[in-house]
Amino acid sequence: MARIIGASDDAAWNTRTESDLSEITSPVRELISSQFYDGGLHDGQNILDRMNGTMTMQSKAFSPSILICDLGFGDAFFNPFQRSLENIQEAEATKCVYDFALQQLQADGRAITAKDVCVLCPYNRHKNRLRTVLAGIPEEDWSKYENFDYCAAIGDTSARMVARMDRVRNIDTVDKFQGSERDVVLLNTVVQHRPDRAADPHFINVACSRAKHLLVLVGQLSALAQQDPTWRKILEYGAEKMAAGGGGGG
Repeated sequence: MARIIGASDDAAWNTRTESDLSEITSPVRELISSQFYDGGLHDGQNILDRMNGTMTMQSKAFSPSILICDLGFGDAFFNPFQRSLENIQEAEATKCVYDFALQQLQADGRAITAKDVCVLCPYNRHKNRLRTVLAGIPEEDWSKYENFDYCAAIGDTSARMVARMDRVRNIDTVDKFQGSERDVVLLNTVVQHRPDRAADPHFINVACSRAKHLLVLVGQLSALAQQDPTWRKILEYGAEKMAAGGGGGG
């Protein structure tokens, strides 16, 4: 599964092009290798064995894929008290993508749950907004959920609370998540102008390399690509792989 989704004048989201990249070997690895390692990054034997093994995403034949959701809406807001950025519309769009991806992967027979999916971003304020939108955390309780043992601390180990905490643990900033991996990674860019942190090559490299199987990029990527060469190359990479898979433009 790999698609490029963009915005049009008459719809918030409009599927412009779609191509099956199942014949492309390790698109996530190829993206990282081409952008940050001059094409010198290759799958080791442990990765090859794992892809041929029985992992949570492997109940059906599965090739690592990239989904690019190029939004044409959403404004970043700077909170002067936390000195951090958030983009509420992008968080809401991410929830739609998150729910759809999880539903589709489960419908395809893959044993995947919220524990296998993470959502990452560059800013702490946006991380908290994502926890509200995706996990239902009230804004006034943001600080409480920084403690991942919160449900045990308050004596609530109900299935509902455990499910909520599974989502909370997997919504974080890229810096906090460095060193961890998930089968599916959704990355928010948050900003559309003056990309700064969202255009840091180290940030992009670390964020993308957290994905073991499916990488989903959500943000105003065309706007960022006009200002930043790394995002421009990523969109060009997506277009090249789309063409290689036989998809048409739109």
